[in-house]
Amino acid sequence: MYSFMGGGLFCAWVGTILLVVATATDHWMQYRLSGAFAHQGLWRYCLGSKCYLQTESIAYWNATRAFMILSSLCATSGIIIGIMAFAQQPTFTRFSRPFSAGIVFFASSE
Repeated sequence: MYSFMGGGLFCAWVGTILLVVATATDHWMQYRLSGAFAHQGLWRYCLGSKCYLQTESIAYWNATRAFMILSSLCATSGIIIGIMAFAQQPTFTRFSRPFSAGIVFFASSE
């Protein structure tokens, strides 16, 4: 059982790293603007080789930012709960840590 938990924890760790990278990157949308390539992320947009902060407040960008941050926090807490599942402590006998970690990871993907 511990090998499955270790494999799942490793996959969760890789997924969380990729989630944080996806949140921070500037390549959510790529397009061609006035003959030059441009790309845009959640936090800034780049025209050519210059990047600028997103100053306009568009509701769906703000909602996406908020949900990506919440998802990253849920995934990080899922990893912490998953690591705690390896500890054999007699407290919390009705608290299934692997199941709880799975629920938290499921919530982070929604």
